[in-house]
Amino acid sequence: MFREPRRAPRGSRGPKRGSGVAVLAVALAGTLLAGCSDGSEAPEESSLPGEGASRGGKQAAPLTEAQLHRVDSAEQRLIRACMKKAGYRYWISDSLTTDERRSVGYVLDDVDWAREHGYGGRIQRKVEKERAEDPNIAYTAQLSPSRRQGYDRALAGGQRSSDDLTAELPGGGEVARPSRGCMAQAQHELYGDLPTWFRVSTIADNLTTLYVDRLKRDARFTGAVGRWADCMKERGHDYRSPDRLRAQLPDLTEGLDAKKAHRVEVRLAVDEAQCADSSTLGRTARELERRYRAKAVDDRYSDEIRRHRRMQQAAVHNARALTNNERQTADG
Repeated sequence: MFREPRRAPRGSRGPKRGSGVAVLAVALAGTLLAGCSDGSEAPEESSLPGEGASRGGKQAAPLTEAQLHRVDSAEQRLIRACMKKAGYRYWISDSLTTDERRSVGYVLDDVDWAREHGYGGRIQRKVEKERAEDPNIAYTAQLSPSRRQGYDRALAGGQRSSDDLTAELPGGGEVARPSRGCMAQAQHELYGDLPTWFRVSTIADNLTTLYVDRLKRDARFTGAVGRWADCMKERGHDYRSPDRLRAQLPDLTEGLDAKKAHRVEVRLAVDEAQCADSSTLGRTARELERRYRAKAVDDRYSDEIRRHRRMQQAAVHNARALTNNERQTADG
């Protein structure tokens, strides 16, 4: 469900002018439709209302979480190979399962996921532990200053340059990223035209800003939020909205050990998910986002979204080919 972008494009330097929209870890973090994928492989193409179908064309399907994982993993392996050629070591961290990678949107409405993961606190702790133990950090720390600079240039392209890629954010402002380095090369190998990929992915990942304020004022949405809040209050949780709950969640688990914090999360998350179902907030939010997003896309960005989807599908194909080549090399 409506989230701001799950991640910035790899290598992005961030906003150059204008603030864009803040990235939130859980609450308003790409589309209202987050976390709805079943993890299976998506068909190559599908007709999507409001995103190309209204103009009579076929639209490539959005990637599933499993496909996104496949592409991310391939990108990391390409970066590792590129860094090796440049004379550096690079370790890959890829321990999260597809289920753990799912994003919680505005409201959590998957009861099974809530029972297993709560709000993802254990997942976050797992990520933080890996980050603290990242062998890449230890490796770069023991490099000489000149070698460390060389590592940074090889990986991310180094300092700003006149050949940096730039892209306009839908809500205003501009982001930039290097066109050089192993990160850029890996994306070029997966997606093909790197400048086009950077432009269309920046647009696709930041469309929420075009409609989220209007959506949240829609009477159908506010009514569903009210029913959700009433349901939660009956269960002993006095929160006017899911984002208010998220804002107070850290206080509820502060000072608790990991097991107790997880139990608190699970109890609250399951209640939220069940209330999201009974109040229809989850279904209402998804349906309204489809409508609002479709209008935003049709009005301004249908060509870019069509290109983005096709480039993503091409990346899935290239990632699969990379895996097959690696297996053949290992067998040979």
